[in-house]
Amino acid sequence: MTPEQMRMKAMLLRAQADELDADAAKVESVGDDALERMRKSCQGKKRYATVEAAGSAAAARQKFEDHPLRIYECGFCRQFHLTKAPLDRFASFAHGKRP
Repeated sequence: MTPEQMRMKAMLLRAQADELDADAAKVESVGDDALERMRKSCQGKKRYATVEAAGSAAAARQKFEDHPLRIYECGFCRQFHLTKAPLDRFASFAHGKRP
């Protein structure tokens, strides 16, 4: 490996470490109760790695649903889920308030 390649790899590893540190800080700032609520709300749900995959699934399921489906990024698993909940209700629940 050339010195330039080694420098580039070191920069990449530092950037990845900084991202992990930032994610860890977010988790610590959330608190145990909120983190547990997030984990439980994610548990058992279908996860989609991309918004495009979630959109395809929503389009396929929509013909069987009586409410519009929305896509949202999960704060716990960082993947995407589908929900029937209206945006205002979901936003309040995501912040620990039950409607």
